[in-house]
Amino acid sequence: MADGFQVFVGDTFSALGSAFKCIEESFPHLASDLRSWFPIRPPTEAHFELPLSGKLFRPDESLRPTYRVFVNPLDFHVSQLRRKAATILRIANLTPSVGVWFCKMMVWGWPMLLFEDHNSPTTAVDHKAVVYTLAFSPDGSTLVTGSKDGAVFLRDSSGVIPLLERGPNSPPIHAIGYLPTEPTIIIGGAFGWLGCKQEDGVWGKFGPQSFPPVNSLAVINDHLLAIGTGERIKPTAGDLEIWDISDNRKLRPSLHEPNGVRAIAAAPTKKLVAWATGHRKVRVWDITRQTPTEFPQLNACPALALSPDGTALAVAVDYYAKLYDLEKNRERLTLKGHKGQVSAVAFSPDGSTVATGSWDQTVRLWDVSSGKELANYKWDIGRVYCLSYAPDGLRLAAGGDLGRVVVWDTE
Repeated sequence: MADGFQVFVGDTFSALGSAFKCIEESFPHLASDLRSWFPIRPPTEAHFELPLSGKLFRPDESLRPTYRVFVNPLDFHVSQLRRKAATILRIANLTPSVGVWFCKMMVWGWPMLLFEDHNSPTTAVDHKAVVYTLAFSPDGSTLVTGSKDGAVFLRDSSGVIPLLERGPNSPPIHAIGYLPTEPTIIIGGAFGWLGCKQEDGVWGKFGPQSFPPVNSLAVINDHLLAIGTGERIKPTAGDLEIWDISDNRKLRPSLHEPNGVRAIAAAPTKKLVAWATGHRKVRVWDITRQTPTEFPQLNACPALALSPDGTALAVAVDYYAKLYDLEKNRERLTLKGHKGQVSAVAFSPDGSTVATGSWDQTVRLWDVSSGKELANYKWDIGRVYCLSYAPDGLRLAAGGDLGRVVVWDTE
């Protein structure tokens, strides 16, 4: 037998069980640990074809010893699979060339999965739609995406559900957020904003559903929502508003912006909200206090993000991004490297990394402490418009102007 082995695991109960059996036969001393590391879960049906799905393959002596597991990148247990592969190799005394692949497509060695939900023609719409926004569910098992043609898709390991159908005159979707502990999605767009809540397996709608155009939104907690209004592509008057969605009530005060609100971010642990105005300013506000802190900019800012602990702010400006220290209220670093407008920013869940997406069609990862570029990805999604980290911090999703969404493993 070769020093190592490969296991291709399909998205089904039987395939997972077959993989365990193969590993246990090869390494009997691991049998007692495997079941606790990879808990057996109910069967799910694969929504894409995996290589050698559910079949096992042992490489010959010429191949480098490797242990690989193919799973759905939206699978709830993906982080557990990802973290435990190295442990199995170490215990088995195999050459530590760990690879946990999430699908059949490998680009430059990174595992990824490409969705084309917003790129598929229908009887009503026959064009590619810019994916303006996306968000992972709090457990990382679901990805919701929204686009310029008014479509909102919810995708998990069982398939895809259209929450809002697209049509020739559907208003664009600009922002999406998940409530932290409830199966509820908040959607904002040219129509205003609404909530979609799942009860007994059925998605129902709530909220005003008719409102001034919403450019951006951010969830503060299960009850509070920050909304930014105004026109997306031109400077028109708007407001930064806080809503209590438990009773669909707008709270006071609302902060008026003569040129509208372009982007919003929140740090729920500190009840901190940041927004970019249409007049080259970024404001950060502790909603328990009266006056926001202001950071003037040389140009308009299409995107911004707050670190989870609320101590850092990332702002997209022209071809670069700025990092601010909010404890000292000063600019700390400038992240340079993109060859086009930076249009999306996102912090990793632990706050150590910030991701930037650009019209140069790349996504770059940066170390927050040093400003050093850590990685550079280029997927076939066109200009990048939105980014979102999964809660496990291992996966990143990006949407672009070709109507495509990519999810990949960043480690």
